[in-house]
Amino acid sequence: MQIKNVFSSLYKIIFDTIFYTILFSLFLGLLPESFFSKFDLKPLSFDNDHLNKYRSYSHLKWNNDLVIKSKYIGSDVLHGPESLAEIGDYIYTGTLGGKLMRIHKRNHQIETVLQFKETNRCRKNSFMIDKCSITKMLHLNSIGNAQSLKSDECGRFLGLRENQNILYILEASTGLYRVDLNQKKLHRLSHDANVIEKKPIIFNDFVFDPKHSDLVYISVSTSKRFLDQIVWSIFENDLTGYVFAFNITSGESFRISEGHAMSNGIEIVPQQNAILVCESTRNQLTRIDLDKARSFLRSKQKVLLANELPVFGEMLLGEPDNIRLDPSTGDLYVGIVSWRHSGKHLKDYFAQWPFIKTCVGRTAYALYVFFDYLNSNLISMDSLEKYKNDLFTGHFIYNLMPEKDGAIARISSKTGRIVKIYGSDKFFGVSEAITDHEGNLWFGSFRNSFVGLISQKNL
Repeated sequence: MQIKNVFSSLYKIIFDTIFYTILFSLFLGLLPESFFSKFDLKPLSFDNDHLNKYRSYSHLKWNNDLVIKSKYIGSDVLHGPESLAEIGDYIYTGTLGGKLMRIHKRNHQIETVLQFKETNRCRKNSFMIDKCSITKMLHLNSIGNAQSLKSDECGRFLGLRENQNILYILEASTGLYRVDLNQKKLHRLSHDANVIEKKPIIFNDFVFDPKHSDLVYISVSTSKRFLDQIVWSIFENDLTGYVFAFNITSGESFRISEGHAMSNGIEIVPQQNAILVCESTRNQLTRIDLDKARSFLRSKQKVLLANELPVFGEMLLGEPDNIRLDPSTGDLYVGIVSWRHSGKHLKDYFAQWPFIKTCVGRTAYALYVFFDYLNSNLISMDSLEKYKNDLFTGHFIYNLMPEKDGAIARISSKTGRIVKIYGSDKFFGVSEAITDHEGNLWFGSFRNSFVGLISQKNL
């Protein structure tokens, strides 16, 4: 009888907690926007029913190649190696804390090339990050004391490219740089849009025009938030992404297209007639005619609207991040955050319920304000700081996704058809894959602490 009473009381506590939490969330969702002036969340409904059509992709056999065929380099050293570039004997990558690092292709030794901001906090190697295995998912902005090292404090290199044997990098908030590898210095090529435009922005990736070496096409993921809160832009289906061209000689820039749903990776097809843009939230590659893009340089024209641009090839069963061309085959390698090989994830079902998203977002923000007050005025704890930052950044939303199913899609540049999938049953968040001059495949991830390598013979 006593056990029965205990279970009855426990059930009542759980039921009441869930009921009043839902009631509180609904109340917050119904409040006027003026109550949340510091948390601008306006979710948009969008269709993602193609994610349940995975059976039509039966020609793509799901596998575990990124685990069983890969060698993991820099485990617990390379934190969040998002983009990769090959120059000479090295693979270069940008990591958490604003570091540019490189891996020797033969002996796999790792060294830091330079630091974006030379402060003690940013220069610190470990950031007090807990040791983790290669299969442990990392909340890259909220591990241990690293949670306070935000991207605007230390910088974050999101795009790397080699052009004429020179390394160029794109920093998330301040734009494009040329790297002097001999002196280990950065030379700035573009203005700081945050200062000029007085608003947040996330520069994500770039590609050089094959006929005009001083012309660069740059993708902006969102012009609504800084990098630390990018998850909220993904969550709400933010349509403030755009693509612009930048002349590194004259400093002139002009917008080509806008209205993109998280425009991340950008690449030019080997036929040199189109720019491809990864729209992560829409799960697609969007095609921009290259001649049309160049025409903006000659005369002012109406900016292209993303929803009026054609989709290149098949819809993808996951979020495309970065895209890179394999010059030896003409195929494209696309990093996929999480491939839906068996249907939608929990978070996908919220796509057509913007009010529910509003309730979830505002509840998270209210809890953040509450925890921030506790942490600042009453009790200071590392765990409280972590929860507070997870709520602020929206990183808790990753819990609505399985911590696996990261993938690389190999896509034909001629047809847009997916040729092969390289999958993982151990981790997600694959951001980019490149092939080196020997034909080996290297891949990075914004969520993990290693760079993966698959030798050419295992591809």
